Amino acid sequence: MASTFFGLDIGKSGLYIAQSGLNTTAHNIANIETEGYTRQKIVSQADTPIRANGRHGMIGTGVDVVELIQTRDTYYDNKYWNNNAEEGHYEVKHYYMDQIELQFNEFGTSTTGFTEMYGNFFNALDELSNYPSEINYRNVVLQYGEALSEYFTNISTNLQTIQNECNNEIKNIAARINTYANGIASLNEQINTLEMNGGSANDLKDKRDVLVDELSKLVSVTVIDELSDTGSSTYKVKINGQILVEGKNYSELTTVKRTEVTRRNDEDMQGLYDLQWESGVTFDLYYAGLTGEIKGYVDIRDGNDGQITLTGDIGVAYKGIPDYLEEINDWVKEFAFALNELHVTGETLEGEKAEPFYILKDMTLEAQQAEADKEGISLNEYIRRNMTADNWRVNPTIVTNPYKLATTVDVSQGVDSQDLILKLAGLRDERIYVSGNAEDCFQRIVSAIAINTSAAKNMEDSFTNIGKAIVNQRLSISGVDEDEEAMDLVKYQNAYELAAKALT
Repeated sequence: MASTFFGLDIGKSGLYIAQSGLNTTAHNIANIETEGYTRQKIVSQADTPIRANGRHGMIGTGVDVVELIQTRDTYYDNKYWNNNAEEGHYEVKHYYMDQIELQFNEFGTSTTGFTEMYGNFFNALDELSNYPSEINYRNVVLQYGEALSEYFTNISTNLQTIQNECNNEIKNIAARINTYANGIASLNEQINTLEMNGGSANDLKDKRDVLVDELSKLVSVTVIDELSDTGSSTYKVKINGQILVEGKNYSELTTVKRTEVTRRNDEDMQGLYDLQWESGVTFDLYYAGLTGEIKGYVDIRDGNDGQITLTGDIGVAYKGIPDYLEEINDWVKEFAFALNELHVTGETLEGEKAEPFYILKDMTLEAQQAEADKEGISLNEYIRRNMTADNWRVNPTIVTNPYKLATTVDVSQGVDSQDLILKLAGLRDERIYVSGNAEDCFQRIVSAIAINTSAAKNMEDSFTNIGKAIVNQRLSISGVDEDEEAMDLVKYQNAYELAAKALT
């Protein structure tokens, strides 16, 4: 049976619910510019009715606040996290492909690109064919020959620098993942403590969601939010198919330097990082489902166009630093070998047998000859096998004495004989590579870089645009709208005034 003050209790519940609505609306408005804030609303229901004074019927007892909820849709959260990871992936690729493209200096109005350097060298050979015995023309050939080797050395050095940058970024990403994991686990503990004691942890959940948003840019994430039998929340975050955070516990990633034995590609720098969990389990950087910024760094650092690696595994199916280093190393090997094979058939102006035009930078010619003899191969073949884009130069013996540059196969025919120098100049158009002459081969490399750069940019733009659409869809549900909150203020104010009149 209702008490004498039954009507007052009903009116009071109306005041309380209206006041809660006003406070929640004010909280939403106050956080309208807060990053990651999710709009909150109260959920109310009719309070438990009591039996009427009679055989049948129930009398309402007012209203009660059931809970304070976030207006959030996990469907759009998952879409955002997946897209954010892909956007981060291609953002990294686009940036570093731009950097790789710049190293070749083949675009714009640069006068230091391959076409200019290569052309200068062969133009100098053409000029020398007109004046074979003139030392000034010989010096020009040597200068441009050295400039060409320095051009490739700079490319190789800069590509290795980019590879090292990506390697360090992978280490930095591992540290950032650990920081986010620590933050999420700490918030999980706070949220569970509040909710187990009947409190609302919506604002803490917003902080946690912001951390997951930022984490999803680095690596693809999967979130599992479940209620345990005790009523507490079990919030899990998985990356790369492995658990990063589970409740208040989290796993850390550590970096392990590769040794000579674990190197994947001939072109790799020493000490590249692999990742593993603190438990010792490997974090698979080549997992098919991996994406995010870390995927971009791995592809640029380790991409060898899917070739078999030194460890016997299938390599990363992307044209990254190892692939470009291999291609320019192959270009240098074959070009220098073809030039040397012709040059050593000639004689110097002093009547001596000519030495190779290009040799290895890090060894004396005598040491290279000794190693070639040990292996039972020709000096030119030894140089070809061991030459890289950052380890070649014009033979210093010829540089210090330009008369040792061979222009004829038989100097007794006259110092102005030009038979050999014409053959050397003819290398410009000779097919010494599978893909054509030296210039064609190099342009094929540059074209592949341009295509990959454009593809990365297009993919980044695509995922950026998709991301904007997802953010708008997300905000349409969870964002705070000024007009909607203004309507709620009027609605709850009117409800409060009506409840007050009921009390009166």
